[in-house]
Amino acid sequence: MKIKYSSIIKFLICILVLMHLCFFLIPLSGTAMFSTSYIPKIRMFLFLAMVIMAMIFSIVYSCPSANGVIKFEVALLGICWARAIVGASQLGTAWDDTLAMIWPYLYTLIAIPLINLFCAGKWKAQKAAKFLVIVTSIDTLAKAFMSFYESKTGVILWPNLVDGEMGYRNGLYRINPSALSILVIPLSFWLISKAKSKREKLTYVITILIDIFYAYIIWQARSALLYKTIIIIMLIFLHQTNDKKKVVIAFIMMIGAVVLINTPVFNTFVDSFSKSNETYGNSTIARVNAYAYYGAMYLKSPFWGVGCLATSERYAPGVAGGMLEDTGFFYGVVQLGVPIILFYIAVFFRGIYISIKLKKMNIADSMLCLSMTLLFIMFGVNMDPFYAFALALPFYVSFVEYVRWDSAKEDGYNE
Repeated sequence: MKIKYSSIIKFLICILVLMHLCFFLIPLSGTAMFSTSYIPKIRMFLFLAMVIMAMIFSIVYSCPSANGVIKFEVALLGICWARAIVGASQLGTAWDDTLAMIWPYLYTLIAIPLINLFCAGKWKAQKAAKFLVIVTSIDTLAKAFMSFYESKTGVILWPNLVDGEMGYRNGLYRINPSALSILVIPLSFWLISKAKSKREKLTYVITILIDIFYAYIIWQARSALLYKTIIIIMLIFLHQTNDKKKVVIAFIMMIGAVVLINTPVFNTFVDSFSKSNETYGNSTIARVNAYAYYGAMYLKSPFWGVGCLATSERYAPGVAGGMLEDTGFFYGVVQLGVPIILFYIAVFFRGIYISIKLKKMNIADSMLCLSMTLLFIMFGVNMDPFYAFALALPFYVSFVEYVRWDSAKEDGYNE
């Protein structure tokens, strides 16, 4: 039996995704490679080999009209990789440690084989979206079960599913969701619009509910719950209108809400209602301290940034503390400077631009681009996408470029 290149590429990408989720982390938790949610070097090199193989095989299906922008975005990241490598070598950092620092920025390479498969019709974009929302939802349920189990028994069943120390809040052990969770709501709404049966639609409604309830009950992150709720309301609202004025007003209100909840005044107001809210307190103060400390550091090298910092270097000194990871996009800007700013401008302006272009032609595709873009921007206020959602970025980029390419093919409009 002849094995198709497309089958190999899909297999590599699917396995790469599953290796980040409970499907591998639970059954293989006793092995050195999967004993932690953090990616050890042996798994990193395996991932890199898989990404390179997927890219090589995808050349067969290359679609220049669809991946030209992706290659430009990857080139911008290439400048960031070079800066990180040069900076690390000057500090005497070992090459494999350097690779570990820039590894999250390499995930975007997956967008190239993805877009080539989509455009060649070798992997239907809807099937890829269905795969992502289903496996991510199963992973989310596994983490929810682990959280409830720990609250009853005091035992953490699978410690390697816990990405970072979240601690307890309201009697439950908080666990960060998968990096792919940021895609669940936009992709599920998109799939609902494409679904032909009520059963299919119900499946995707359930994935949305799983995602939103997890943010509310287990993750207990105010900003995450607000951002996801805003996107759901926006998707329901904007699917019913093409009024540009309403779209602009909705966008301004969303950005305003994001800014508001991240101010010290808002945090003080919320904490004033109950002593129990003190567990939420001081988070904004710590962020402000981190902005001040790393802002001063960044100004010493505003164009190229200060270079990749080790984990121990990403915690601001002082009583207030504050982690660089909690400063959102500033996390990448401080370390990689203007090139990463240009990357974000290119990627997110592209998502908004295509959404506007598709508004009158395909409302579902337009809303997919807009909802994904806004989620990344809103979450980026608190967590840099490459720190929290690196694996999701290539899928976001490839879906945006695919719907643009597909609409151009069907409707004949030019960029």
